[in-house]
Amino acid sequence: MFSRLRNFVSRNRRKFIVGGIVVAGTSLAVRYAQQRLREYQEKQVREFLEKTRRLQHFESTEKTTDQAILGLMPGLCDAITKLLDTDAILAELRTNTERKLDLWEELKYLAFAKCTTFVYATALLVASLRVQLNIIGGYLYKDTVQSEAKITKEVQTIYNLLLIQHLMNDGLQQLVKVISSNVEKIMKSHSLKEKMTLSDVEQIFWSIQTAIEKDINKNLVQFILPSEVHRNQQDEFLNKMLSDTLDVLECGDFIDLCESCFNNGFSVVTDKVADFFVEPQNGKNKLNGNTEAVPSTSKATSENMLLANGHVNINNISLPLAKLIPIMNALTTQTFTNNSADNIKPNNLAASLISLQIINTNIKTLAANVYEVYSN
Repeated sequence: MFSRLRNFVSRNRRKFIVGGIVVAGTSLAVRYAQQRLREYQEKQVREFLEKTRRLQHFESTEKTTDQAILGLMPGLCDAITKLLDTDAILAELRTNTERKLDLWEELKYLAFAKCTTFVYATALLVASLRVQLNIIGGYLYKDTVQSEAKITKEVQTIYNLLLIQHLMNDGLQQLVKVISSNVEKIMKSHSLKEKMTLSDVEQIFWSIQTAIEKDINKNLVQFILPSEVHRNQQDEFLNKMLSDTLDVLECGDFIDLCESCFNNGFSVVTDKVADFFVEPQNGKNKLNGNTEAVPSTSKATSENMLLANGHVNINNISLPLAKLIPIMNALTTQTFTNNSADNIKPNNLAASLISLQIINTNIKTLAANVYEVYSN
């Protein structure tokens, strides 16, 4: 029997060798495939966890940015109000009858300049802070992944203060100067007695925006970042962060985004003014709900100004510029509070502007792209 078995093995030796090689190779291939599958699965899990951590960190950065914007907004409103103060003129108008016409002319310039400044300042505040804090957030996430600490708290503080202080002080003063000079040029040709429709108001804002475009849109950095500041810091990494910030602020995408924000802001102002082309119900002022007198439009609601359904055709209503000025001024004199959403009143221009820019998807997309670049 052993002889037969030996002869069988001898006759089929090659088959046994080949079969053994095939079985061993298959086993090795299966083990290799299983190992690569585990490695792939582990890589997928690591990438998923990393994306999740990065997304959570980005969302946390966005929440911090929103809180910072709302925290800075009251100070920005106060700064604009001080630079374009109308209270002194209003007080003098109540007592001085000799300079009344000159005072009204000055109030005309200030009212339109304040509305314009609110549009530009809020857009620049939101857009620049999104960029600034997402650059910091990206670098902080990279430090966490690489277990390094390139960004110290001192560097963060200096970086934040350099940009915020400039925008809230020198940058805002430059912005107001440019806006005021151009508003005065545009408004000189408009008499206080001139009748204006809502379309005329839109045209004025369009003219103002066009006039200041070459001074503001083409060099936005001057209002956000101090000139040459990124070359004058002792900390090398701080210089790099400031240089990176400058690169983002000077890119075409950021400039185009700000231009879009300015356009949206003027639309908000026009919508607010439009509320006062129709007489408020019960004679109450829509700005604050009290019974303070507002420009009357009762004469405007004649039959030729009504639509077929009996509603007022706002496009046919006109008001003297002298009656629009108090409206423009009142829109920018309301206080902005950030204690809760309930404190953001619907007719508060500052709140409406900042709310519009905070939820702006284009700004959020830019912020996400900035974070992605500097977190890798």
